[in-house]
Amino acid sequence: MRRLRFLKIVFALVILSAVLLGAVRIYKAAKDEPRSPAVAAPDNAVRPPNTVFIGAKGKWRVELAATLDERARGLSNRAALPAENGMIFLFNEPGRYGFWMKEMRFPLDIIWISNDQVIGLSENLLPEGAQPKNIYYPPAPADTILEINAGEAETFGIITGDVIKLGYEE
Repeated sequence: MRRLRFLKIVFALVILSAVLLGAVRIYKAAKDEPRSPAVAAPDNAVRPPNTVFIGAKGKWRVELAATLDERARGLSNRAALPAENGMIFLFNEPGRYGFWMKEMRFPLDIIWISNDQVIGLSENLLPEGAQPKNIYYPPAPADTILEINAGEAETFGIITGDVIKLGYEE
């Protein structure tokens, strides 16, 4: 009788743990949903950003990774990225989000940004196949990540501390 009662308690605890774990995962997924900031366009309409300015050093036309699927896919399987173009990832909360070079066909520079300021760079990251061995992390929690062609960070002289601005251009 005691054994049966003990087994019922253990079973109830296992079920409760599974429910709590599921709730935590749902909460974390909701918290990590991409943020969709809006910027004023020239016609005064509010649109998602399509341009990143880094000080007076340069500007990049960017594609916003706006969904979780777009974040996971990133620039994978694309043949190339035009010069001074990139992909931007915006997070609601700063974090140490990991990025990989899975199924990339060209090298990248990753610019780690927090509160509109460059906090670090990962440069000349080489493509990896379907099973990437490396995951790259910011040096401190970041809320914005910009991927650009390898070598552009050096060419434009981007350094830690540079200020970035999101914008919209026709």
